[in-house]
Amino acid sequence: EGPDISRAATMIGEPARAEMLLALMGGQALTLGEIARAAGIGLPTASAHATALIDAGLVAERKAGRHRYLRIASAEAAHALEALLGFATSAGQMRLRPGPTDPAMAKTTCLQYRANANHWPGGNSRGTGQKRFPPPRQLL
Repeated sequence: EGPDISRAATMIGEPARAEMLLALMGGQALTLGEIARAAGIGLPTASAHATALIDAGLVAERKAGRHRYLRIASAEAAHALEALLGFATSAGQMRLRPGPTDPAMAKTTCLQYRANANHWPGGNSRGTGQKRFPPPRQLL
């Protein structure tokens, strides 16, 4: 009996949803696309997480045309998030985003890196002058 904090904690505790909630802490309603970019996730993933956050009562939604605008649902939800932010800060639990920190490198994908490795002087990153991949097989 009594309040069940586990559902709200589960919603807030998932990293992508936490990033979405942090994006909304500025106090203004954002489109789902803006939230997805801020959280570093794709639009379909953001949509699924948004539905879960709405169902949990943490986020409210307003539709305008083809856009979905989301905001923190209530002052209580905002206070809970602020309290968790304060606790995490005082406990030294700082979030780190994986990946490159150089803005120019953030735009480079793994495939771009691999493709460019074959264009280094000498033909590959090891400087041997040999192609990295074997030649195609001959048909009999």
